[in-house]
Amino acid sequence: MGFERDFDFLTFNILLVEQYCGANCILGFDPTYLNKSGKHTRGIGYFYSGTAGKHKRGLEIAGIAVVDVDQNTAYHLEAIQTPSARKSTLEDGQSIVDHYANIIVSKISPVK
Repeated sequence: MGFERDFDFLTFNILLVEQYCGANCILGFDPTYLNKSGKHTRGIGYFYSGTAGKHKRGLEIAGIAVVDVDQNTAYHLEAIQTPSARKSTLEDGQSIVDHYANIIVSKISPVK
């Protein structure tokens, strides 16, 4: 029942970061490949796997974190699923790098 309601994880995590992080922080970004088989998963496509060193069928999430340099730790902010792409462009004509940049720019404002 509780999972049926929306929850603003980004705002919640920003509040935690503001409470527990020091002043010396940077924003971390890591697109991560997730192995996934099946035919009915939304967003399944071909994404680069650094471990395999090639594009593989599965999912990708873009993880954003605040890295507290003084505490030598990172606090997760949000994970955004990367839309599947054909070749090097997404559905809206953007490159995957444009997509990553848009995610970062759109998330920087709330973190300031």
